[in-house]
Amino acid sequence: MGFTKVVIAIGELDTSAPTLRLRNEETCEVLVDTGATYTTLPLNLLQGRHIPTARKVQLTLADGRIIERDLGYAWIVIQGILIQTPVL
Repeated sequence: MGFTKVVIAIGELDTSAPTLRLRNEETCEVLVDTGATYTTLPLNLLQGRHIPTARKVQLTLADGRIIERDLGYAWIVIQGILIQTPVL
């Protein structure tokens, strides 16, 4: 496990385009935990991008506490590749 910084773009999938691409995108630098199960992004980055909650998930923190968070699926571009990823 480790951490690395990468630049991503997050946005809405442009369904009117002939090829897969994003619209209403915002680029930002994020810290990647290579051992993480879910992508965690700030709420202000997710707002306005029409990412509905798919379900709630329970997470166990390092100190043993259990918390519940909304999980959705976001389109991001990372290293030039457009993917959909689960986000908290």
